Amino acid sequence: MNLNDIKTGTVAPKKNVAFDPSNDQQSIWDMEISFGGKGIPDKEKFGLYHQLHNLIDAGIDIRYAFEILENQIKNKKTKQKIAKIRAEVINGKALSNAMEDSGYFTKYEFYSIKIGEETGRLNEVLSQLYDFFEDKIAQRRQVISALSYPVLILLSSVGAVSFMMFLIIPMFEGIFKRFGSKLPWITEVILAISQFLQQNFWYFLLGILLMIGLNKYFSNNKKYQSFKEGIILKTPVFGGLYQSIYLARFCTSMSLLVKSEVPIINALEMVKNMINFQHLEKPINIIREEIINGSSLHKSMQSFSIFDHEMLGLIKVGEEVNRLGDFFHKLANNYTENVKHRTAILGTVLEPAMIIFLGLIVAVILVAMYLPMFELSSNVG
Repeated sequence: MNLNDIKTGTVAPKKNVAFDPSNDQQSIWDMEISFGGKGIPDKEKFGLYHQLHNLIDAGIDIRYAFEILENQIKNKKTKQKIAKIRAEVINGKALSNAMEDSGYFTKYEFYSIKIGEETGRLNEVLSQLYDFFEDKIAQRRQVISALSYPVLILLSSVGAVSFMMFLIIPMFEGIFKRFGSKLPWITEVILAISQFLQQNFWYFLLGILLMIGLNKYFSNNKKYQSFKEGIILKTPVFGGLYQSIYLARFCTSMSLLVKSEVPIINALEMVKNMINFQHLEKPINIIREEIINGSSLHKSMQSFSIFDHEMLGLIKVGEEVNRLGDFFHKLANNYTENVKHRTAILGTVLEPAMIIFLGLIVAVILVAMYLPMFELSSNVG
């Protein structure tokens, strides 16, 4: 398949270009910094795409550009990985294919490079990729900063409650039994919870390990992936953040393809395969069919709640003024800014919520333990 075939719409993208989603189920939440693993750390990818963009922009051949990059990289493992890719490119393999075969890059990356090669906009794609990783690294730092204190509070609360449930409450239970008096209902509930946790601790631990194992085992299952996405999307705060991340990627990719004069039908097929998000993949299949039957893009998208009113409105205007690529670019910027905003407010929302949550749990336990003491003192008095 060449660029002329894509532009004329005479052929669909090749199946070997679409990359079977079952081979790569990484979401944006999974693409974390690599610590000695198979992949390349995000920070190094940012530098790689940035430098490669500058070298190609200066007119340097892609093979010589990789030689320069290889000499500049200090990390031995990354240097070996880049050398392997460079060798395959020298032997005539396309850069996107070399990246795919290496296993060091995500589908989003090598599919973006493939689009750049097919449309003659490789340098523009490289610019978008280093922007993507720059934003991703910044977002991760914001998330870590926003979640560090709430996570610390959560761990402290789990430790405090566990200490009470497994050590303190059993001591009080012995005292209450010696008195033999009727206990308040809240005390009986807390004692019952403590006994249940003590008797089933190992079952809980085994259940957690089993859930982790099942999540890993079914990670390549589309139905399970869709179910997991649905749960995340319904989660307060995180759901909106998760949705904005994928919509930003969708709009960025569509902007590049539409500006390269790729037909909408083919562009949607390519974007569906590169983003790997089930809540976008299923709507895109239906949208493509409706467009083939004569519907416009914005009308075909109206039936799906994943696309908000802002997107539908701007796409409608973009179709009317024949500037759809520019409006997709604008939407991508809007969703990226939305991600930054939602990330910034995570700490503001979670910190007081976790403090209140911990305070309520400790307060209920203390009231339940000391209430019988107060009643006993009153009776004795």
